[in-house]
Amino acid sequence: MPNPFAYINETWRHRHIIRQLTRRQIESVHRGSILGWCWWLLNPLLMLAIYTFVFSVVFKLRWGSMGQSRMDFALRLFAGLTLLNLLSECIIQAPMLIARNTTYVKRIVFPLHVLPIVLLFAALFRFAVSMAVLMIFFLIVHGLPPWTLIQLPLAIAPLLLLTLGICWILASLGVFLQDLSQLMTVIVPILTFISPIFYPVEAIPQPYRLVIYLNPLSSIIQCTRDSMFGGPGITSWPWIITALLSPLIAWAGYSLFNRMRSSFADVL
Repeated sequence: MPNPFAYINETWRHRHIIRQLTRRQIESVHRGSILGWCWWLLNPLLMLAIYTFVFSVVFKLRWGSMGQSRMDFALRLFAGLTLLNLLSECIIQAPMLIARNTTYVKRIVFPLHVLPIVLLFAALFRFAVSMAVLMIFFLIVHGLPPWTLIQLPLAIAPLLLLTLGICWILASLGVFLQDLSQLMTVIVPILTFISPIFYPVEAIPQPYRLVIYLNPLSSIIQCTRDSMFGGPGITSWPWIITALLSPLIAWAGYSLFNRMRSSFADVL
């Protein structure tokens, strides 16, 4: 098992490569399109408008007793979907990450372990744009945010470590198991419905809440909403467990990737 501090130091030494590859990844998404960078802003705006219309106008849903306005439901829904999109964007691409970068695999001096980091940072950029749109509409609907908003980065931090660890695992196993890519396209819709995105955790009967909390994304979504909408914040025990496990998953994922990367060139 590699020393986690040695890994952090190694990653910091390759920060220039990570920055360049992340910038290239972000710029390649809408390269050649007419609107270009405007799509980064238009996509979350269009999705927020669609969610507001479908769930609050067509289905006339409300978020329990906490949110009675149509826009309030859309904001809570959009916050959950934004977190899910960050995770799903990474885990869908991670299994084929090494196979799509065979040029780097053949270069002995290239640090392959930075590829999942680049994937995460590129997804994090899209996440940041979506969160900026969310906060603008939050200010329009609710005015100044509650003081619990300062907990938001801490509430999201376990998701980043968890996503990175899963990406390392999927990237290493995806070289040998190509079916993983298809499996992830099945898992993402399942995650959508077993995570409290379209409903609050309180709407789930008590005997089944433990099943929902076995999904670490559930506690992260709940604590993110609490931070934004003035709830109890990051004091829930499921979030604390997730926060403790996420660094271990990231470390285990990197250890697996580090152990298996010597075989990548032989398979590819």
